[in-house]
Amino acid sequence: NPLAPIVCPIGVAMSAYGVLSYLIRGRVGLESKGVAVLGTTLCLALFAVWIARWFGVFGGPVPV
Repeated sequence: NPLAPIVCPIGVAMSAYGVLSYLIRGRVGLESKGVAVLGTTLCLALFAVWIARWFGVFGGPVPV
């Protein structure tokens, strides 16, 4: 996936932040609007790449 170098580090950072927030404050600290917008944007971008690959962009569907 062409977005993997972007999505993976952000996903790891968001997971680490959630775990550390839970360990320090006793609750997950991913309630901010910015985190929700970032997560939604990443999901939409991944979906857009998936649709684009379906139509032949980025090498098209991989034969099974």
